[in-house]
Amino acid sequence: RELAENGDWLCHESKPWAKSILHRMHFRKRKGTKTAKKTPDNVEELRAAFATAITEKMKQHDIPPGMVINFDETALPLIPVSQWTMEEAGSSQVPIAALDDKRQITGVLGCTMDGQMIPPQLLYEGLTDRCHPAKVDFPQSWDVFHTPSHWANQASMARYIEKVLVPYLNKQREQLNLPATVPGVIVLDVYKAHRTPEILEAFETNNCHLVFVPANCTSEMQVLDLTVNRVVKEQLRAQFVNWYASDVFE
Repeated sequence: RELAENGDWLCHESKPWAKSILHRMHFRKRKGTKTAKKTPDNVEELRAAFATAITEKMKQHDIPPGMVINFDETALPLIPVSQWTMEEAGSSQVPIAALDDKRQITGVLGCTMDGQMIPPQLLYEGLTDRCHPAKVDFPQSWDVFHTPSHWANQASMARYIEKVLVPYLNKQREQLNLPATVPGVIVLDVYKAHRTPEILEAFETNNCHLVFVPANCTSEMQVLDLTVNRVVKEQLRAQFVNWYASDVFE
């Protein structure tokens, strides 16, 4: 109100003058960012409770590490190029082929407590199987599916349980000579698609006990975020670079 009543003179000053004033006040034009998620202050208490929940379920049902699965969704670029390269010192422009290509899919990656990777689910963007890559022979144990945005949703999650988790747990029971009554322990984050009533019922029906990573703690406790996801992306980038160098560039 005060500016409206007493600051009419500002309207008659030039844009360069206003920029000069802001510059001297140490203000700069910046792009707005989203508020970063804050790690809870009691993160160590949550970490201890999280580990205890997993351990207690394993002890209560005599569950071996091979029946404890952690899974997570991660974005996988279709053209996994690096933002870094070698260029002559002093160059003002550093062009990298396909750096602006933002196309990606979602990979649902999982591993067991004893370090075994389970088959992944790959989610493409589209409404039908026609969005899947043609003439690509994926391993039979992999699940290739699609969603309108390529991000996981309730339908893809239900399919992941049916096509990946349940067959893997059944195979583990057979290999480890476990009774069919021994449950699996699934460690997952609190992403909405993991917690719908239908999905929770599907987990229960298939004898899966759930342990959720505490909210806003994935950077601290989501094992795949801390280890496997980065390694997988580095390997994809290395394989892509080798393929591009040998089959395309030459």
